[in-house]
Amino acid sequence: MLNERVSSLFEFTGRGQQLQRDVPSTFATNEEDEIADWILKAKDWSEDTNAYLARYSGRASASFSLVVTSTAADSVVHTPTSSFPVTGRLREHYQKLLVQLDNLRRIMEKPDAYF
Repeated sequence: MLNERVSSLFEFTGRGQQLQRDVPSTFATNEEDEIADWILKAKDWSEDTNAYLARYSGRASASFSLVVTSTAADSVVHTPTSSFPVTGRLREHYQKLLVQLDNLRRIMEKPDAYF
């Protein structure tokens, strides 16, 4: 049962990592719709992931949701061909995503401590 829960978390990890890769560059686009769409997707991912965790463990949900040091998270996106800073209102959502992805990784590495 524990292995099944951890396996199911890979879907959420994959979605979060895709969001991390897809963050729009505020230097390459001024399209507010593109930025708003990414922010909405990031919020949906966070809520979906937290709802799944909360179904099985309050401890996992609380650990995932704990975002204390999001400003310490990197706000520069590194791709194979370029790097760019994430700025404006996108920055806080991007940093929260990075922290929550890291929290989810910790949960997956020590599932017996959370489930």
